Amino acid sequence: MTREEALLYLPISGIEELDDVYDEILHEFRTFFISKVPTTSLFSSKIERLNKMHLAYEVLAEEKIEAEFHEVELLSFATDNLFDLVIAYQQNQSNLKREVMLSESVLELKIIAKQLIENMKLYALGWEDVSYDKNTEVKVSQSIDEVELLVELERLHKEERAVLSEVPKLNSDSYVYKEAIRLSLWRKLERHV
Repeated sequence: MTREEALLYLPISGIEELDDVYDEILHEFRTFFISKVPTTSLFSSKIERLNKMHLAYEVLAEEKIEAEFHEVELLSFATDNLFDLVIAYQQNQSNLKREVMLSESVLELKIIAKQLIENMKLYALGWEDVSYDKNTEVKVSQSIDEVELLVELERLHKEERAVLSEVPKLNSDSYVYKEAIRLSLWRKLERHV
């Protein structure tokens, strides 16, 4: 990457602005990663931009930047109980989002962004595809209200119905049913990546 190309990714007028502009753009990426539902296509394009931003920083700073960052350990999704599955997903998501906000470099942020995708993938695989009306108002990009989802799952758990086989029996207004639809749509989207 040439210096001119680097300035397209990190627009600075002097080297003294480099760290401030880098931090500003990094903050924008942090905000993006904590506010969007992770999909491979969407996050991969952002990760590619992060790679270019990192390379631009190295060109403009005239130094190679290396950092060591370890992945966040994700809780297991090995359960048939939907309540436990949602709790594991939400705990992982919370831990990953905290790490996003604490990240200080592109290298850290890239690793965490990939883990956000992996967490979503593992969570979605814990659910089964459900049939749904094509006119459903459920959107992949719109998370189901987590509190309402947990309240309903807790009720189903007490009734010993918080299992996948019960999902198709729920009515279309059910938060659990809507989450199953959302994750069915997410998996369908991911298959086309």
